[in-house]
Amino acid sequence: MNYLLHTDALQSIANGTPSPTLRTLIEQTPPTQLHISVLVFAEVLAAVELRKPATPALTAWLRRIPTEYPDRLIPLTAEIAVAWPNLAALAQEKGHKLSLVDGLSAATALHYDLVLVTLPTPPLSATGVRLLQNF
Repeated sequence: MNYLLHTDALQSIANGTPSPTLRTLIEQTPPTQLHISVLVFAEVLAAVELRKPATPALTAWLRRIPTEYPDRLIPLTAEIAVAWPNLAALAQEKGHKLSLVDGLSAATALHYDLVLVTLPTPPLSATGVRLLQNF
């Protein structure tokens, strides 16, 4: 199975605070099955950079992601962008507002047939994307 690490999962790994479930997933899943959206990567990198002083180890780890994940750092494509409004509409029909980053992450996971690793939220659940939650 292949996974897409969402913002909250990547942040907890970056901060050294992954739950036991997430830690097990990371330790037991071959690295080739773990993916990161370039959008989420940028979001986490910005959050760390803005939270000065970031530890040198954390900054170094984040900056290594493009070289450690070169074929697993997923770009935002036109196909993913086009899918997002449909997912936002699905969530809205169920009474939820889907944020841009959540929607694009869900669209990315659906496009590449990945399981989205994230904290549970009703808007994401409403999109039909496969989720690994409660980590």
